[in-house]
Amino acid sequence: MVILKKHYEAIGQSLLEGVQTVRMYVTEVDGFGKGQKYELIKKSPNKIRKEGTILGENFITAFDGDTAWTWQQDRDTVFRWLDQRQENLLYVQSIIGSPLALGEREGFYLEIIKSAYVDKVAQYVFRLDFPDGSFVDFYVDKKTFLIRKFVTYTDNSGEQIDREIFYSNYRKLGSFQFPYKFERKEGNNPPIDVIVGEIAVGVGAANGLFSPPVQR
Repeated sequence: MVILKKHYEAIGQSLLEGVQTVRMYVTEVDGFGKGQKYELIKKSPNKIRKEGTILGENFITAFDGDTAWTWQQDRDTVFRWLDQRQENLLYVQSIIGSPLALGEREGFYLEIIKSAYVDKVAQYVFRLDFPDGSFVDFYVDKKTFLIRKFVTYTDNSGEQIDREIFYSNYRKLGSFQFPYKFERKEGNNPPIDVIVGEIAVGVGAANGLFSPPVQR
């Protein structure tokens, strides 16, 4: 697919495929000045871990390639498994490089379903189907071929949007391009700004970091 090839070229996908780990430091702030700070680690092919603080409490959220889980320590230590949609979201976020590359993996399917506009800028809309039948949409700028928006839905009808994540402030990091800012919108809640600070590539991470602290 020519459009997908141009997207990969725009972000440096061929080089990113050789990267095994990425570590970044992230700050999230809502409209009231509240939020969270965390360290985010990705490990190829599909592991991710977020560890930080929210409202002064420690938390970890992770996906080990098979299951997704979260842990939070406040007055009590709380551990829980995440549901399938939350797991799918982490799966998308775990990819080093373009999440559209998931369409090449077994059980996934990627296609262009329509054209649309974001802030009056023309976009290709890619739909990524998961093995469980759910799907997400990616809006790719027709001029830059960079992802502008990522949309999840409350169910498989695709009628009710669960969340929208807007990508912006792309910067060069060596031969790669990363978005350093996101805006997340969920329902009628105030939007949340997600700002990426330092990014380190190829720093290494033990598999145990992504494993849950308890077994099923």
